[in-house]
Amino acid sequence: MEGFNLEHAWTPNGQEIIFTLAGLGSTSGLWRASVSGANQPEPLAFAQQNAHSPAISPKGNRLVYVQGLGGPRDVDIWRLMLSGPGIVVGEPARCIASTRWDQAPQYSPDGKHIAFESRRNGVYGIWVCDADGSNAMDLFVHLGTSSGTAHWSPDGQRIAFDSDPEGNTDIYVMRSSGGKPVRLTNDPACEVAPTWSRDGKWIFFASAKTGRFETWKVPAAGGEAVQVTRNGGGPAIESPDGRSIYYTKGDYENSGLWKMPVEGGKETQVLPSVIMRAFAVVTEGIYFIPQPDADSRFSIQFMSFSTGKVKTVAPLPGGAKEGLSLSPDGRSILFCQSDTNQKSGSDQMLVENFR
Repeated sequence: MEGFNLEHAWTPNGQEIIFTLAGLGSTSGLWRASVSGANQPEPLAFAQQNAHSPAISPKGNRLVYVQGLGGPRDVDIWRLMLSGPGIVVGEPARCIASTRWDQAPQYSPDGKHIAFESRRNGVYGIWVCDADGSNAMDLFVHLGTSSGTAHWSPDGQRIAFDSDPEGNTDIYVMRSSGGKPVRLTNDPACEVAPTWSRDGKWIFFASAKTGRFETWKVPAAGGEAVQVTRNGGGPAIESPDGRSIYYTKGDYENSGLWKMPVEGGKETQVLPSVIMRAFAVVTEGIYFIPQPDADSRFSIQFMSFSTGKVKTVAPLPGGAKEGLSLSPDGRSILFCQSDTNQKSGSDQMLVENFR
């Protein structure tokens, strides 16, 4: 192909090559092709954007390649310190960062750890780190191309999350120390964003099995799922007293926050604008990130239950993303935002058990 440089690596049996066409741009990625030409080249799903320079170990069970950092802006997890409900101390600071997207943070019930989803291994997986962002550990949840939206059980012993091992997203539970995940849902529809009830007996999630997203719940020990909302519903959180659920309704660009009794009943709108999964309900009120204002600016806001008033807690310089978590002691908020500056450079990636 004139004008392009074919970067390639032979498999040890000499029957296939892994290649990329330097010069094709950010969508070139890595591809696999049979030398015989009997089949069409196939893309490697884990290395499709800015991936190049492949090399394969002599045994053929390891692949290394270079992953460029061009394309969408990086997303990091930031922390904002508080001295009381809605009262900020200092400026926001990065807490968890890498050269890949890190998002959807959740404090553990004791406040000592944070679960989050990250692409730092090439695909979205569940990670756990200390509360200050150090000692990040991959829980090796790689059931499919994407595993995320981790949420701790009230006792901190288990983590619920969603994953797509067969191309369809379902709800899973695993030990917070790692281990084999247990599948809780098995429906052809998409089921995402699990959260635990305050007593640890149920897991709420959003499902499209009725043809649109509604809030459902399933016994944490396994069993039949029960529909909760009837007029549309998305990711949900149970109130601190366990009597109500708060959930978003609408699409990503236009969603509000709603409330209804946990056992079902009349729903009421609480806030007209909330980014999906970017809210936290506490005894005093609700922390949330609304859709950007007319000047495309984001902010963290707080609605007081006692006064019903909304105040701006802190403006956000970057583009806000899904995910917001308040520490158990109410002294810090974790949130996600994209970098205001485009990162450049590359990572060297290693794929074990390559076949």
